[in-house]
Amino acid sequence: MKKYLLAALVVLSASTFAANVTVYGGLNLNGDVKILDSKEDTELGSTIGVEAHKSVAKLGNGNLEVGLGTKYDSTITNEEDGKEYKYASSMPIYGSVKYNYKVNKNISLYIQGKAGYAFMFEDETVDITNDDLASNHLDAKFEIEGKMYTGIAIGAEMGNYTVGLSYDITEADMKLNGSDAEAIAEAMEMNVKTDVEYKKLALTVGYKFGK
Repeated sequence: MKKYLLAALVVLSASTFAANVTVYGGLNLNGDVKILDSKEDTELGSTIGVEAHKSVAKLGNGNLEVGLGTKYDSTITNEEDGKEYKYASSMPIYGSVKYNYKVNKNISLYIQGKAGYAFMFEDETVDITNDDLASNHLDAKFEIEGKMYTGIAIGAEMGNYTVGLSYDITEADMKLNGSDAEAIAEAMEMNVKTDVEYKKLALTVGYKFGK
């Protein structure tokens, strides 16, 4: 959490030098969580974030901006045999390139690309599993580490209000560490290290401070 708060502070500090800051929130319309290469499930949730941008070029009837952003994505979950497992929440810090095309005085259309690092914060399923391992005096612990975050978004700005659709991919590693990790993984017929991939489409609305 400390690393994320430090990174979020960098984003907020960047807003001091930016031409505009956008605060947004929204709902995930659909999402796929891919675990162990063979398991995919639908996950719905919410997102909230902030972005700081500054114009770097005028292109035709548009404006090219670069910036920084951060957001919080609700818990990554997986359903198996009728049970819901909550693994982690993600908080990416990302760089952004955004192109706004001015339709008229009050409306602009935009396309945006994002890339950065996703911080992961473990949820109840991981905590319960680790408590069980510790209570059985096993030297093993599940951990989820963040990796790459990428996204693309399209939308419109109407005065200071924004509405958009974004498609994001968050990657992470689920690991079992400790001297007993190999034996536990073999007994549970699982890997010591597993790739996790969370793809989702989200509808967002926001408010833009500045030009």
